[in-house]
Amino acid sequence: SLALAGGPPPPPADFAMPWDDREKLRLVVLENVRRNPAVYETVMKLAEPTKLPTAGGLREFPAGTPTLLSYVNANMDPNMWGDDVKEFKPYERAAMLWGPEAKLFSFNSCGDRGDRRCPGREVALQLAVNLLQECYRPTSTSTV
Repeated sequence: SLALAGGPPPPPADFAMPWDDREKLRLVVLENVRRNPAVYETVMKLAEPTKLPTAGGLREFPAGTPTLLSYVNANMDPNMWGDDVKEFKPYERAAMLWGPEAKLFSFNSCGDRGDRRCPGREVALQLAVNLLQECYRPTSTSTV
């Protein structure tokens, strides 16, 4: 776990889980995935020549260059996510986590814009939301 390796802190203790709102629960799951990805990286080959910043400035890499995509680094980059990148903010980051403008690198994809996506993404998200609602939702202990 990244938290064990000095990763981001857990959600605040006073965070109110949106137990009855599936859309908000999905954002909670995605924000957790952003901060603590299950898959740390993936590899690919560049489809076209690409210029990337290096210590010596921009360098052009030819098509076919093997490339490692680090989800940990991309999802914790303050240039993309802001100076509060380590903070747990699922609602404030909603557009960046889900939808056509998503910037979340997870599920072997590049948000909803990428042509590469985990085929089990939707199932995994539905299962996570169902698990939270059915197994972890607090139940009333009062008797009538």
